[in-house]
Amino acid sequence: MKPNYKIYLQKLLIIAVPIILSNLISQLQMLIDRATVREGVMCKRPADVQVEAEVKPIAWRDYISPEDLAVVVLDRQLEQRKINLKGANVVVAGGYGMGSKEGFKLCYDLAEVLGAEVGASRAATDAGYCEHERMIGQTGIT
Repeated sequence: MKPNYKIYLQKLLIIAVPIILSNLISQLQMLIDRATVREGVMCKRPADVQVEAEVKPIAWRDYISPEDLAVVVLDRQLEQRKINLKGANVVVAGGYGMGSKEGFKLCYDLAEVLGAEVGASRAATDAGYCEHERMIGQTGIT
């Protein structure tokens, strides 16, 4: 069960969060200026009101000297991620009981049919049945 939320124009955030194995609901209320949440934590909803806004670029270098910066990025290299467990609607998972890398192929075959991603337990990834990037659970991606 995902948290239910409402944001009011008065900057009041109300969140209903399931707790204790989803048997109880805790309601949190707070005044906010801004908030960030991890992807997939909240249900996507359209805005209650339509607001017109204009984005204006700021020439921040006019106000900040290089000495004011704590970190300077010298180089940036991006590589597209091939495995997307967080964004997957369906994950077919296997564990050490699959027996081998060849046995784990059953998970890949099923995932292909379902249009899903493949996940694996820590024991399965440690045994080399599949990549460590596919680890799910407490020590991997949940």
